[in-house]
Amino acid sequence: MGANGAFRTAQPRASIRLGCVVENEQTAPGKKGQRKAQVVPWCDVVCDGELASNVLDSLVEGDYVVVEGELRVHRLYPVDDGRDSAMVSVRAESVGLDLRRGVAKFLRVRR
Repeated sequence: MGANGAFRTAQPRASIRLGCVVENEQTAPGKKGQRKAQVVPWCDVVCDGELASNVLDSLVEGDYVVVEGELRVHRLYPVDDGRDSAMVSVRAESVGLDLRRGVAKFLRVRR
C-alpha cells in the first residue's frame, strides 16, 4: 500500500493507492506454468461501507495486500515514447493482507 487511506464520512468510502504487481502464469517449453510478475505502477482502490471501515482500521502504508474487484480504465493518454498509457482503478469487493509475506490474526467485527 503506497500511503494510508482517506475516509469520507458522509458515506463510508475508503480510497487507497497501491503499487500493483500483476502475476500471471507463463508456460515455457518443458516446464509447467511458472509465475512471471508484470508491474503496473499505481492503481487506486475504492471500497465502500463496512469494507471501507475495515480497510482503514486494518491497513497501513507498506502493507502487501490482495484485492478482488472490478477493474476500471478511466482514460488513455500518450506518453513520450509513443505508447498509450491508462489510468486504472479497482472497485474493491474484498481486500486482505498477502499472507505469503507474513501472518495475521483475524478479528471478527461486531457492528
